[in-house]
Amino acid sequence: MAFFTILMSVKYYQSTPLEPVFGKLHFLIYGFTIVFILLYLINRMHYVMKIDGVILYYSLLSFIIPIYSGTVAYVTFGQPMMFGIASQRLWFSMGSAVYIYYLLSSNKLSLEKLEKLFVFITWLSIAIFFYFIFFVNPYKYIGTGGPNFVTFEEGRGLRYKFNSYFITFGVIYYFIKATFEKQKKYTMAFLVFLYYIVVIIQGRTFMILTLATLGVFSFFELRVTLFVKKIIISVVALIILITLLGIVNPALLASMAFMFGQLFTVLSGGESEDSSANARIHETHKVMERFDSDPMSIIHGVGYLSAKWDDGFFSKFGYFFPPDIGLLGATFVYGTFGILLLFIIPAIISYLSARKIKNSNNTFILTMKYMLFYIFVSSLAKGTVIFTPFLYLMPLLIMYYFTKVQKMNFKNRQLRS
Repeated sequence: MAFFTILMSVKYYQSTPLEPVFGKLHFLIYGFTIVFILLYLINRMHYVMKIDGVILYYSLLSFIIPIYSGTVAYVTFGQPMMFGIASQRLWFSMGSAVYIYYLLSSNKLSLEKLEKLFVFITWLSIAIFFYFIFFVNPYKYIGTGGPNFVTFEEGRGLRYKFNSYFITFGVIYYFIKATFEKQKKYTMAFLVFLYYIVVIIQGRTFMILTLATLGVFSFFELRVTLFVKKIIISVVALIILITLLGIVNPALLASMAFMFGQLFTVLSGGESEDSSANARIHETHKVMERFDSDPMSIIHGVGYLSAKWDDGFFSKFGYFFPPDIGLLGATFVYGTFGILLLFIIPAIISYLSARKIKNSNNTFILTMKYMLFYIFVSSLAKGTVIFTPFLYLMPLLIMYYFTKVQKMNFKNRQLRS
């Protein structure tokens, strides 16, 4: 059940040929998590008379946010509440993270088994992705009117819409494994996932955040001498990689140079040749225009519009997708009030949990810790924490469970001594 719950909650199937089938099954997860949270809270109040504050906070958010967003969208645009709540049903999947926490805390699932499950899904992902890339004709998925699974971009070639959550897990997990255990098989596994990120995904943000996350891990978790050694090796490896790309695949190197060049153009305030970057600039202008015409919306937001009601945001603003502009888009939807509830408080909870994990050699827990770092930083540009909350809540609650076990074990050792 944990396997199915995790796959459905991360929307593993989204934008793939499997979406028509699994998209319908996803409603089962929504129903399951709603019923589970209600029964879990009732059970805790009736038998234990005490509910963990963090679990209670996220359980309440999963119900409050869809209602809040639906109400604000109704007041602002007249969107019926039914559409408003339905457009925010993703919040119900937070119950899946609480379910994983429940399995761990009730000893129905061990951290070791959960780690093996993550590793299995990670390798399953890379196997499925490479199968489609190397053995399936991608052109039958382009312009078919179905899920936007494959697109073609000038200069970057074919782009696949695979779920990258477990790719992120894989590259961090095996980097930590290779660092601590120094076995060639872990180094090779790390290189497989790194290859996928650089050659297949080709995402600027993905590459920058991955390198930043691995760098932050090395800085905080390794001795100074080992950290310096890692930096030197990384610089040398990067030079060798760029040289090899220039020889073996100069087109890819030119494409990557173009991508990063366009990024710096946008950051400097210019208009780039990258359509996705330009779209984000125009979306930012639309948000600022809305804030100018309705200053109070900065506080309460405008709510989330369903694409099934009056064409959603498109009918009001043209092309507009709030997650494209990260925290600014989140502020537009939920206001600064929402940013407090959905980003600042979770960031504090995550920080307080992460700082308790010191000098740990548990690769899985360290991976959860630095996945949280990756997700929170990526939220500045993509709003991940706010628009897809399950993605951060699962590693947070796994880490939170681990810190509680650590605390309990420490108390037991003190009593025995």
